[in-house]
Amino acid sequence: MKIIDPRLKIYLVIINAVLVLAIASPVALGIAVAFTIGVLYMSRIKPSALLKSVGFVLSVVLLLFLILMIWIEPKTALYGFLKCSIIVSSAVVFSKTTEQVDVFDGLVGAFFLRASTAKWVYLAIDFLPQLRYELDRMKTSRVARGERPEGKGWFKSFIGDVKVFGPAWKNTNVKSKRTAKAMDDRCYDVSTRRIRTKPLRFKAIDFMCIAVTVIYAAIIVYLEVRIRFYGKLI
Repeated sequence: MKIIDPRLKIYLVIINAVLVLAIASPVALGIAVAFTIGVLYMSRIKPSALLKSVGFVLSVVLLLFLILMIWIEPKTALYGFLKCSIIVSSAVVFSKTTEQVDVFDGLVGAFFLRASTAKWVYLAIDFLPQLRYELDRMKTSRVARGERPEGKGWFKSFIGDVKVFGPAWKNTNVKSKRTAKAMDDRCYDVSTRRIRTKPLRFKAIDFMCIAVTVIYAAIIVYLEVRIRFYGKLI
């Protein structure tokens, strides 16, 4: 996944998010889940690393949809949670397989953004991974100071995140401002363009990804059309 053109990664994440949000049938949603699992496997991201990165976010999303089940059907709430999980997982794959400079170049090349705009978009994309890092760092610091360590398990880890969420959010904001300053110092601005020693070019692997994505999108669209307009898959 790291050798794929960053512009293509951005496009694929957006396309997948749009497709997932439009899904209404369980078969199409199942295909989307299987496709996301396949992408995670290809990215070589360990399940533990994935949960560590998005566990807190997914916990909050799950809690939100459990509350929403009071007003909406449980099936609709489950679909909503699965859709959010797929989109967040896709974003994690993008962030963990793309370097900072590649994200910046991808944003500028994919959407023809001004460099200053691309910088702030990058900071927004990078915020959640940095927040996850700060949560882990602050929980480790609590243990080092002799405070009660958080035990293993999903619930205790979630409680530990809640306890340090405020300071971690504040530290992440500070880090984002420092990153913005560092990018300015390295001439990531509008008036000065960096020397590009490796221009972005589509390779064979990129065209393969496009082909797979087109097939995936065609299947999803076909299933949704059959379900919505004909009420059956075949």
